[in-house]
This record gives sequence, structure tokens and C-alpha cells, in this order.
Amino acid sequence: VLEKAGGAKARKALADGSLEVDTVMPQDVWDKQMDEDIRPVLNAITKDAMESYSEKSKDYDPPSSNSLIANVDAQMDRIKSINMDSREAVVREIGNCRHTTDDAQRLAIFKSALTEHFTHLLAKVRPRVAVDESQRAWNAATSS
Repeated sequence: VLEKAGGAKARKALADGSLEVDTVMPQDVWDKQMDEDIRPVLNAITKDAMESYSEKSKDYDPPSSNSLIANVDAQMDRIKSINMDSREAVVREIGNCRHTTDDAQRLAIFKSALTEHFTHLLAKVRPRVAVDESQRAWNAATSS
């Protein structure tokens, strides 16, 4: 996002007041990336849990495939909601820096705010979500 925010297209749009969130954070790209990176991890955690439970108990009744798919889909929706929150933050920051008349200062304010948001996301939000969703993926193997 910072790279795109500092690019020529975004700088020009920020300077003339026409910068849109999709210029620096296109939703479809982020959602696709999350699907490619995170969905396989959640599926692997659930599979490992199912194997573990089946080794520990002869009476283990695994959840249906449909139930597992629905669970991972719900997890992905929760995870992708972080992107929506981030997009809202980007929109706010675009608006917040418009009061500055100097283009270089406007860009610096915008990039500083983005850095603050994404640092918080990486340091605080992402680890908490990773733990919560990993546990949900593991627990999904127990519900039949």
C-alpha cells in the first residue's frame, strides 16, 4: 500500500484531490491474495486436527465436507473484513490530509498515517486473528 501510495499515479491523484482507495488498495487483489495465502493454511490445520482426532479415538466422527467448507468460508470472511477496515482507514486518511496545501507535506502525512495503521495491523491485529482463526480451524474438526 505504501509503495502504491508513493507511486506517480497516487501522488498526482492525491495532489489534485481525486485519490480513490482502489488506487492504493484494490479490494479484489487483496481478497485474492488472502484466498491464495490463508485458505490453504486453514484447510491444513483442520486436516491435521482431523487426523489427530482419528488417531486418538476410534469413535471419532469427522464433520462433513460441507461443514468444513462453510467453516473455512466463514473464517475467510472474518479475515477479509480486516481488508475492509483497512480500506476505511485509507479513505479516512485520504480525507484527513486534504487540508494541507503543500503536495509534499500532504504525501508525507498520508504515508505516515498509512504506516501507523499497517504497523498496528501487523503488530496487534494480525497475531490475534491468526491465533483465533487457527484455533477455530482446529476446533472445526471436532464438530460433526
